[in-house]
Amino acid sequence: MAGLSDEELARRYQAGEQSVLELAEAAGMSPSGLQRRLRRIGVPPRRSERAGAVDASAVAAALSEHRSVRAAAASLGISRPALVALARRHGLAEEGSVPAGLVESYREGASVAKLARAHGVSTGTVSYWLRGSGLNLRPRGRPPRSS
Repeated sequence: MAGLSDEELARRYQAGEQSVLELAEAAGMSPSGLQRRLRRIGVPPRRSERAGAVDASAVAAALSEHRSVRAAAASLGISRPALVALARRHGLAEEGSVPAGLVESYREGASVAKLARAHGVSTGTVSYWLRGSGLNLRPRGRPPRSS
């Protein structure tokens, strides 16, 4: 095995002595290789202490204010997957509600990109909202010219 024994690697990881990046470097492997090795030897993943300190009201407020999971997670200082897990645990919708008028604007011909700029979110978030509202999205690009 590279650099560190399984026992020493598990001990350091569980003690939180080093970040995953620092520990991977000490073991002479990549961070993803380190994670695979830890899974293989049965070490459970560390959970962010910061994520544990975030309550349901803070999650709901961040999702409502920022309208996207990525932005809400950044505002709380936690990862996107941690925020999604917290939202599910607290029974909250992950993406917040669809902004008023978004579906109607799309039906009237506004593009996903234009709606994303107008609402300050990514095109992926707008697509998610539209699909969640039961719409089939138009193909990308300009509509074909009618003959």
